[in-house]
Amino acid sequence: MARENGHAGIRALILLALFPAAASQLLLASPSAEFPQEPARSQQETPPPEATPEESPVNELLIKGRALVAEKKFEAAEVEFRAALKLEPDNADVRFALADLFEKTERGAEAVAELDRVVKAKPDLASARARLGYLHYQNQNLDLAISNFREALRLRPRDASTCNNLGMALYDKGLSDEAAEQFRAAIALRPEYASAHTNLGVVLSLRGKNAEAAEEFRRALEIDSSDPAAHNGLGASLEKNGDLDAAIVSYRKALSLNSNYTDAAYNLGNALRTKDQIDDAVTLLKAVVLARPQDAGAQFSLAVALESKGETSEAVAGFHKALDLDPNHVEAHNHLGVLLHRSGSLSGAVEEYTAAILLQPENGQLHQNLAAALQQQGKIPEARAAYQRACQLGLQESCKRLQPAR
Repeated sequence: MARENGHAGIRALILLALFPAAASQLLLASPSAEFPQEPARSQQETPPPEATPEESPVNELLIKGRALVAEKKFEAAEVEFRAALKLEPDNADVRFALADLFEKTERGAEAVAELDRVVKAKPDLASARARLGYLHYQNQNLDLAISNFREALRLRPRDASTCNNLGMALYDKGLSDEAAEQFRAAIALRPEYASAHTNLGVVLSLRGKNAEAAEEFRRALEIDSSDPAAHNGLGASLEKNGDLDAAIVSYRKALSLNSNYTDAAYNLGNALRTKDQIDDAVTLLKAVVLARPQDAGAQFSLAVALESKGETSEAVAGFHKALDLDPNHVEAHNHLGVLLHRSGSLSGAVEEYTAAILLQPENGQLHQNLAAALQQQGKIPEARAAYQRACQLGLQESCKRLQPAR
């Protein structure tokens, strides 16, 4: 029987505009809202191995073993498969079935080893190449996944699932243009392939083609309205296009379909914070951080929400956690600098602004924040130099501060 495996998809970050000025003279840079796109679920469709000769001892053992696998009697099934291999050690069908058993019992390395034997015995068996690519992708061995998916497509060019899976591996490798080509190829072969539409939508979003991305997400939802990933992706595209209310509806729909969908909870939390629904935002973002404690973006977003709520000490702690996880998080440095600045910890503020500038030297807002802190420290020449740099980068407020007082 042909077997289908769920295949992990792609994850994307869709970024909104950076650093709109706040009302205070420090011109606090508010956070970008990051929208991680949950993996879209496609099916790794693997055709059955070639049939073994009828009425042979090996075939009888193979059939019996497969029946035991269907009953989840894995140990007994393995006994049957190994007995078959004693009779025919190079039988690709038996080794394929054994690899399937290993995959079901989370013995991935053994599954890979069996499939390696299969492709050596039958190098033109596309299904084995496709399955081997899937297992390597699961283990984040992207180069091996890509090479096996490419070989599977050479052997069986009109396989939409393998096109989609190759696209996912290419995307994770950072080859988004090639990934998009594969998603389009999958859709051309199977126009009703919802996951391929969702994945293409993610790539288009990252290219800033938000209208096109939204169309792909809508097409995916026409095919499968129960896909939370497509609702989440549509919400991200709508938010980037300025339709925050519609985006919130999409995020809520995604969560209604999967209450444990932390990506949608994260997006919704950020959107509600933007709408000044701070308590609800904090509740959602705390749940995300609890589920993903190593996610610097989630820690940062929660800290921003706590800052908006006026819980300064908790916000400071949150920004420190975000920077522990990602020392190169520019906005966490800046936000932390502003909070320290406001509290009178000028040396700490200068340290954070300086760290942010080293990471993003062309950001005039950061230079202006540093200039304000240096000015309050009484370091006038250094402050003037920072204002000059901010002015050069287009911040008119800094240019005004450089003009002689009248």
